[in-house]
Amino acid sequence: GVYFITQGALQTKLVNVSIIYSTIVFFSYLYSIVLLKNKVSIKLIGLILLSFLGTAFIAANSFFPTIGKLGVGDLYVLLSAATMAAYSVGRQMLSKDLNNQEITIVTMLIAGVSGIILAIISGEHLNISSLFNYEVLIGLAIGIFFNIVSTFLGNYSFEHLDVVVGNQLLLTESIFSIVIGYILYHEILTVPEVVGAIIVIISVIFGIKLINNRS
Repeated sequence: GVYFITQGALQTKLVNVSIIYSTIVFFSYLYSIVLLKNKVSIKLIGLILLSFLGTAFIAANSFFPTIGKLGVGDLYVLLSAATMAAYSVGRQMLSKDLNNQEITIVTMLIAGVSGIILAIISGEHLNISSLFNYEVLIGLAIGIFFNIVSTFLGNYSFEHLDVVVGNQLLLTESIFSIVIGYILYHEILTVPEVVGAIIVIISVIFGIKLINNRS
């Protein structure tokens, strides 16, 4: 999931990353049906399909999305949402057996090994000299620190929150991504992207309300 979100962030707008990633709520719901034996809701399934339509508008930057118009970066983000949703559901299933520190350590180790394997498969090469660049070192330090913090806080949150509600709270990153994307990268949203973003956000909000009402 981290690998996919990294690839997506490199190839699409920050706001696209956060909006498309919000579909994690629906992926987690679908997984919870299979793994946690949650009940099926036709209304929620309809909202899931609607959210994916909005995602298609964003990914293709068009009201008439086709496979050829879909951005690779946006598809990576969608794959990240699908895989990270599986992680959050699996995390909840582990709560009775492992504590937050144990899960955080194991998660970071698995993520590190998986990242190396995926990088090798993708044909990436390790340039040792780059590691001595002060900008790279600062970036690594920041990335490592916040990854550990976010992983620990995420583990703690999913231990005490419903998996779907927890993922809903992550939607607030959309606000930060819009501001940061505009300030740092001068990212401007197109009309299809705006409409798609609204569809996804509304779908997710109503989906969460349905889930909360059912619980």
